[in-house]
Amino acid sequence: MKKSYDEIFNKYIKETPTKKQTVSRDFKLFLKDERTGFMKRYESLCKSAGKILMVSIPDEEKKRLQNAIKLNAMSVTPEEIGSLSLLALLMTIMFTGVVAVIFFMFNLLTGVMSLIVLGLGLAGILMYDKIRKYPIGLIETRRIRSSNELVLSILYIVSYMRHTSNLEEAIRFAASNLEGPLSNDFIKMIWDIQARKYSDIQDALNNYLMNWKEFNPAFVDAMYLIRSTLYQGDEANRLALLDESVNRILDGTFRNMVNYASSLRNPINTIYMMGIVLPVLGMVMFPMVSTFMAESISTEIMIVGYNIILPLLVFLLAKNILKNRPSGFPYVDISGHPEIAKRHYFYLGKKQYPAIIPAIIAFLVMAGPFIFLLMITTEISEIQIYLSIPITFAAAAAIYVYTRLTTTKPMSILKKVYSVENDFSHAIFQLGTILVQEVPVEQAFIKVASSMKGSETSDFLRRVVNNIRSVGLSASDALFHKEYGAVLMFPSPIIKSTMKVLVDTSKKSLKDAGIALIFVSKYLRSLKEIDDRVNDSLDEVLSSMHFQVAFLSPIISGIVVGMTALITMVLEILSERISSISDLLGTGSDVGGAPSLMFLTGMFGMSQATPLHLFQLMVGLYTVEVVIVISYMLSNITRPGDPYYFEYTISKMILIPAIIYAIVTGLMTLVLGGLARLAVGVTDVLG
Repeated sequence: MKKSYDEIFNKYIKETPTKKQTVSRDFKLFLKDERTGFMKRYESLCKSAGKILMVSIPDEEKKRLQNAIKLNAMSVTPEEIGSLSLLALLMTIMFTGVVAVIFFMFNLLTGVMSLIVLGLGLAGILMYDKIRKYPIGLIETRRIRSSNELVLSILYIVSYMRHTSNLEEAIRFAASNLEGPLSNDFIKMIWDIQARKYSDIQDALNNYLMNWKEFNPAFVDAMYLIRSTLYQGDEANRLALLDESVNRILDGTFRNMVNYASSLRNPINTIYMMGIVLPVLGMVMFPMVSTFMAESISTEIMIVGYNIILPLLVFLLAKNILKNRPSGFPYVDISGHPEIAKRHYFYLGKKQYPAIIPAIIAFLVMAGPFIFLLMITTEISEIQIYLSIPITFAAAAAIYVYTRLTTTKPMSILKKVYSVENDFSHAIFQLGTILVQEVPVEQAFIKVASSMKGSETSDFLRRVVNNIRSVGLSASDALFHKEYGAVLMFPSPIIKSTMKVLVDTSKKSLKDAGIALIFVSKYLRSLKEIDDRVNDSLDEVLSSMHFQVAFLSPIISGIVVGMTALITMVLEILSERISSISDLLGTGSDVGGAPSLMFLTGMFGMSQATPLHLFQLMVGLYTVEVVIVISYMLSNITRPGDPYYFEYTISKMILIPAIIYAIVTGLMTLVLGGLARLAVGVTDVLG
């Protein structure tokens, strides 16, 4: 078995005083993100399980696990992972069996308890699969997180290579400026060279790019083009190859996103049919199921299955679709912005308050009176639905209040940042042309800010100039000061990366910095064009999803609730009529039809049937849950990993479906409930 990175570190670094300071720091940076506490516990459990029993792994799976173990720098073997997964499954089966026996002995193995036992069994199977595939899952997660930085990494490397043809230093420059897992990948490459695992940067790069060959060939192609510039004697050809590498990654990103947008149609239709239409239409059978099978299928089972298990399955299906999303462009992370409250809080004045409190208050104010009225209403009628509709709407309104409070300020800042990004390429082009004349960076910023007054980038430039003139900071501090830095107030990866290129290249010469900014402005214009084309390709799919969840889903749900009210009321009236006839005939007589009537009376167990308000709440809450799941999909397709945009998407989508659902449900219940009473009235007249 290969030695772990801890062992290699102790051998090659700690014993070498000359290397200790530089390499150990890089390695600690790598460990900080990669060697999590959970991973260490996982390794420890695998080793302990391997001592208890050892299982064999199929060759194909073993090969995949070995590759994942290597990439994650884990000190375990595939056999030890198999041992831990099998032990976890066996222990879960034993525990489930004990719980089932106890429930059976005390006659509790019914209703929700049976679901608990079933859930424990399924949890064991899921645990077995998750433990066995944990290293592979880590690699997939890292790839998804890294993929959004691929374009940015190429821009960093090319920007550095334009003035200094040193690939190792260019990768080191990219690693120091990137912030995601890709930064650690590059740090690890440098560390592996210093630890003499690879002979040089080209050997390390060849090994690393094999991991991206199938997942993102455009990135691999761009890196190979960059590497080929090392062998170019002609400067013009070298620069042309660097430009071509940027074009390759941009074109590849666009093609991948277009193909992904085309492939989304079938999965989205599957989610719509399997997760929305069929479950809701299937609820038409609910009144008959709850009436004729009241003892076998309780209301609790229906609630757990419909409002917990089914939404969870839809969410997992949506997450599986998002897993195939190709790399795009990094989203703006505003979590560290000084004007934004911490997650799940909002500012009121200068203090932060949890957003959940106003949401709960809004729900109680809107739903409280109707909950009280439902508690004193026992008759099965349309009144139950009318009283429960405001409760469903109150739940949606509470979610709206929560998401609105947590995203109003972040989204206003995001809009400012994106407005600066839209015009940023023009600003840095002007900045570059001034720097080429070897004007100091501080003076160049002042000139550009003066010429671009009124533009979308003026806020950013004005803040930089104010830091230079009023605070007396250098250009570098005016941009990146921990308290006053302009980049802190506009935390865009594009702005941040461009300004870092400016600061670093200006240390070599102002002319090189100007040339770098001129070419970066060209790259940013291309980036903006590709981003616009990607959004256009996704627009049709996203509009379809929005229409389905905002209009079709609540309309279908409202119709189903109305039809259920019709069926339930008819069954209730039939049950009353059959009971009346049975009472007239007398249960103790020898009339031939009496036993049949007694049987029918038993079949129509309306006393045990689920009340209409509970049914409406089940369907209404499921509609709200579907909106949240689809909002998760929409936000992660557009801006993957951005929690603020996810909540903002919910706040935009949650109210309209809730209003449509409430209106359609009320109207359908009124119409179909009236038809049911009219039909019964006609029957009475004819009788």
